[in-house]
Amino acid sequence: GCFDLNNEEGLTTLSRELELVRAYVSIEQARFKERLRIHYQLLEDVDCTLPLLTIQPLVENAIRHGIMCRAEGGEISITTSLVPDRVRIEIKDNGVGIDPVKLEKFIEGRQEQRGVGLSNIHRRLMTHYGEGLHIESVPNQGTTICFYVPYHSPHKEVQE
Repeated sequence: GCFDLNNEEGLTTLSRELELVRAYVSIEQARFKERLRIHYQLLEDVDCTLPLLTIQPLVENAIRHGIMCRAEGGEISITTSLVPDRVRIEIKDNGVGIDPVKLEKFIEGRQEQRGVGLSNIHRRLMTHYGEGLHIESVPNQGTTICFYVPYHSPHKEVQE
């Protein structure tokens, strides 16, 4: 089938998704105070479409399963950058990391507790773009998750 991605249900803009993230994070920061530090490194004036609820659940996972498992808490950085024709979106935490066996299971597509949201997001990205989440995790050091979404710069005419 041929999808018109812009009209397809379940897509949002990067800016709207980041608003959701900020709203969610401010609630968590009110709860956890200085145990939770967030850094945003976001491109100015770059917007694109992506599946709804991709970044927010990754941030939520990082807080719940990464940072809050440590008594001293930790930090999360949310970074967007441009690579040729794509926006790279990265969520990095210095939490407890994901157990390598669990991570392998997730990568093979088998369910596990931390991955309920993960495998769902991975599957949706695969459906839309043919490429899913890239996950690197080191036990007791943290987890970095990134994914890529297409970017059409505003001045380029998009050929239909």
